[in-house]
Amino acid sequence: MTRKTGSFWGPIGWLGCGAVALVLGGMPQLRGVSAVEEAGAFGVLVRELAVQQEQIMANQAQIEERLARVAEDVRVARLFSARAGGKTAP
Repeated sequence: MTRKTGSFWGPIGWLGCGAVALVLGGMPQLRGVSAVEEAGAFGVLVRELAVQQEQIMANQAQIEERLARVAEDVRVARLFSARAGGKTAP
């Protein structure tokens, strides 16, 4: 199982940034926020999204590592089962 991890601009990143842009896009007209304040708030949200994306990638890596360990355990169990004369087909 090879999977490209490490790209912030994956589907989750784009979805999150799109949602933030939609939310912040309508806010200045409603609250009278200056462009500088809006840019600052947007920057904070983008940084928070980047941190969340890093956490998601770390969790995904842990999941893939555990899955690889389980797959190896199953492979070894099949080898021992075959040596003992047991059924080896999945």
